[in-house]
Amino acid sequence: MTKELEYCCICDEPTERAGRLDDSLYIDDDGPFCEECFVQLTEKKKQRDSFVELKNAFASDDADGFMHSLNIFVEMLGFKR
Repeated sequence: MTKELEYCCICDEPTERAGRLDDSLYIDDDGPFCEECFVQLTEKKKQRDSFVELKNAFASDDADGFMHSLNIFVEMLGFKR
């Protein structure tokens, strides 16, 4: 039995995966993704989530929360303390 090829919903390259019920890469209901697009999207989501956390801490006037979030954001950008 031959399996159908599955293609990334972003770059249209084969995902080299077997299907959603097996090991396909999805984010919520979006996908399937190839490995490269999946990694890029998850990194962008982490960056966005860190930025939102930083913005919320700043808006809440919570100095400890702000500094924690700022440290995470700075580390995410690749700077060393």
